Amino acid sequence: MLAPALSLLSACVATVTPILAAAPPSEARPPSALDVPAIRRYFAADDILPSLPAPAVFGVERVAAFEEHDHFAYVSGTTSDLVRRTFYFRPNLIVIDDQVDSRIASQAPRLLDAVVPRAAEGVRFRGQSLLPPAPDAGESSGGRAAWTRSLQIIGFAKDGEPILPACSAEQRRDDVRLELVEKGGAAGGRTIRLWLPNGPASGRIEILDHDDKKLVPNRLLPAGILPSDMGAVQRRLQWDLPYQTGTETVWDTGHPSTELKRMVETGQIKPCRTVEIGCGTGSDAIYLASQGFDVTAIDIAPTALSIAARKAEQAGVQVNWMLADILNVPPLEPFDVVYDRGCYHEVRQRDPGAYVAAVKKLTRDRSKVLILAGNANKDTYWRFEGPPRVKEQDIRSDFTNGFRLLQLREFRFDPARGQKQGALAWSILLERGD
Repeated sequence: MLAPALSLLSACVATVTPILAAAPPSEARPPSALDVPAIRRYFAADDILPSLPAPAVFGVERVAAFEEHDHFAYVSGTTSDLVRRTFYFRPNLIVIDDQVDSRIASQAPRLLDAVVPRAAEGVRFRGQSLLPPAPDAGESSGGRAAWTRSLQIIGFAKDGEPILPACSAEQRRDDVRLELVEKGGAAGGRTIRLWLPNGPASGRIEILDHDDKKLVPNRLLPAGILPSDMGAVQRRLQWDLPYQTGTETVWDTGHPSTELKRMVETGQIKPCRTVEIGCGTGSDAIYLASQGFDVTAIDIAPTALSIAARKAEQAGVQVNWMLADILNVPPLEPFDVVYDRGCYHEVRQRDPGAYVAAVKKLTRDRSKVLILAGNANKDTYWRFEGPPRVKEQDIRSDFTNGFRLLQLREFRFDPARGQKQGALAWSILLERGD
């Protein structure tokens, strides 16, 4: 077994301000242990997972984020006293990142005590517990409970003894960076890097093979539950592939939408707390941030979000990028404005009701919604190609309940590279309210 770096023990203690409300001292409860053999059994299945696993398998009350990937599976869950991230790296490695209310940290189960050394169903487990000594229980400044960080790594094998990777970590102000290096073994050698933020926010992941080829390029972990059925996984790959290969797309012009700029410059949309759904490589989100908007931008394509983050850094603006399914958005405070260029007309082909429900989750009374969508009216230039198209009566029908239609006007999308003019479109401005 490769010896894990002992410096990781001292590097993995983190006191963080919880986003979830801490339970009163009389109610704080030790977190439940994971059923590690059940986790291995569930994720080791050859087929795409049919449904989200039960929270109890992971010792949490609620699953907040989930992704099924060729090289890993990820589940993030919470209780009032715990934020727990669980990673399964195929074929034989589990990583558990816990942040526990310090008042009950000394009572938290050491997960490896229950499974290592142990054989279950013909599988042997071996682990490295990186749980540091529990700090004194108490409250941090501001009267809120302090939280304690721990990391645990579990390997397993059916034949012979499991081999654990060499591991090292760096504790920084806002996160822990963990690196696992495997030499040979069932995976053929690989390097796994994780950036794990304090609190329940999503982190980042990168996986390289033994030749440093990127199996999973440095990218965000999901902020919500991503669909895992076969059709949804294929759609996720379809949306991300052009960004991975550098293929030009007709929907990404490389600059902010002229119609969006018109709405901002005329004052119909003013700086406020805004979310963009289906942000792609971020041109519009970056423009809004440059105009003083507080922007969260959501997309299901991780490579697009990585490109967007680099562009935002170059532009010197701050955007909160989120990897999520817009039909299953994570719990967020309602926004003043929801902006969508090109997502509505795509999603409504499958489930317009789910799209409207998602927008309602992101808004409150008097929130505005700006949607730029393909127009089904006759277009002499774009007769057979272009984006999905929506009829006026469909727009009015979709948003009959819970929204007021403030604007419905025709315009043209900006032309992509090599086009003479863009496709005919709708500029739809709605206000939440009956």
